[in-house]
Amino acid sequence: MQIDLDGSSQFAFIAVERQQGRRNIFCSRGARRPFCIDARVRNSIANAAALLLNGGEPVAALAAARFARTRKIPVILDGGSLNERILELCSHCDHLVVSQRFAEQLITGNPAEAVDRLLRFGAKAAVVTLGSSGCVAREQAGPLVECPAFAADVVDTTGCGDVFHGGYAHGLLSGLALPERLRFASVCAALKACSIGGRQGIPSLDRVERALASRD
Repeated sequence: MQIDLDGSSQFAFIAVERQQGRRNIFCSRGARRPFCIDARVRNSIANAAALLLNGGEPVAALAAARFARTRKIPVILDGGSLNERILELCSHCDHLVVSQRFAEQLITGNPAEAVDRLLRFGAKAAVVTLGSSGCVAREQAGPLVECPAFAADVVDTTGCGDVFHGGYAHGLLSGLALPERLRFASVCAALKACSIGGRQGIPSLDRVERALASRD
């Protein structure tokens, strides 16, 4: 943990629609010194099974990705929106898992074209999430994989993207093939949507596995 005693933390207010569970985020980024990839952070990365980055601290994220690559630790990008710094980061990530908004900012066309464009950065796999329409993905030289979203009684979509990325990382480290990895991550996100709040509805592994079994 790094603390800037003279800084201020990021703060967000989230409004959720009562009928469909869609959310709008009103965020203050705060003011603090940049995160630093020091010896302690490098040691944490070296002992990790995977590294998940969102590009929020672009300089630190790039340094972390480069260091992880030297240790052959898979790097996963959570791409929410496009900017020049995150494009540089893409070239140092093994798995590019990005939002529909990111894909539309990257290339004018359908999600499959965005997946192919993402793979040109050299990643092993690229995924574009499409909310209630599921997701599409491809590995290098592999077929296009389409995964539908799983039906859920949606209450609040806050955190669904984060939970999807966590599920993707778990599936990757568990050795799941890309179609099963997407399916696992999609169920994680669907279960999260059934509860209010970004943390409260995060499903346990047992709950995800039971949901997968019942859907089979």
